[in-house]
Amino acid sequence: MRTSRKLSIVLAISLALNLFLGGAFVSHWMFGDGGKKGGFRGPLHHTAAREKLGPAHQGTVDNIWQQHRPMIRENIGAMRDARRVVRSTLIADPFDRKALDKAYADLHQRLLEARSAMAKTIGDVAEKLPAAERQAYFKEGFRRFRHRRHMGGRRDR
Repeated sequence: MRTSRKLSIVLAISLALNLFLGGAFVSHWMFGDGGKKGGFRGPLHHTAAREKLGPAHQGTVDNIWQQHRPMIRENIGAMRDARRVVRSTLIADPFDRKALDKAYADLHQRLLEARSAMAKTIGDVAEKLPAAERQAYFKEGFRRFRHRRHMGGRRDR
């Protein structure tokens, strides 16, 4: 009976470890590294994309991102704050439907502002790069998202 109990404990620990490692692997495969510097990263992987450019164009692109970074950070921060308000409104007692609707409307607005800031930055990058560099930058930048979850299983579009 003691051996059976020890075996059960070892199997439970093994199962927990396998689930954790499997979850980490699947999460990394589906969502990437999450931005190694701790920042928000959307579907454009700027770091990988800039490696496809020559030094002069890397500097141009870096300057554009640097100019837009404060606006992007502000918008992302506002979006996160709005998510916190939605979360706290949902768990508040008593529940207030009007407050929830207002919180969701604010979240939607913040999301649009964050996306608009990213779109403006991406547009500025596209505008400043010559055709060949622009194509290389964006092909590489969006490459990592060509898997089943985003592209219907077709990897080579």
